[in-house]
Amino acid sequence: MLSDYEVLPELCIEDVKKLYQVSGLSDEALLAILKFAGQHPRLVQLCLREAVNGGAWAEAVRYSSLPSSLFSRVRSYQRLCEYLGEKDFRLDIWAGDAVERSLYWQNLLKPERGRLVWRCEWLREVGRELLGC
Repeated sequence: MLSDYEVLPELCIEDVKKLYQVSGLSDEALLAILKFAGQHPRLVQLCLREAVNGGAWAEAVRYSSLPSSLFSRVRSYQRLCEYLGEKDFRLDIWAGDAVERSLYWQNLLKPERGRLVWRCEWLREVGRELLGC
């Protein structure tokens, strides 16, 4: 069972500072970006780029091509809107079907407290908007 395996730690402020060589942003700003992006590396990177340039990073990410790109490999699943309506999924057996596995491998879901959950609520909302759910 996947729930028996160790979960890799999520990105934290120290990781962001080292990996992305960020300067000029407060720890509070970095924490807000991590929370908004659900620690998704590509979302974090885009948010940081916009924040360092002084932009409204949340809006810039929302209207960028990245959200569409994140869902591009899974949007063909007919039941995707059904999944986007759920907040979490069981994890007693490794991701039960192809949709769950694809969402997990696209880094849209993460294990948390023995369940699979959306990496962040924002991704779920954007997914519903993109697919017209």
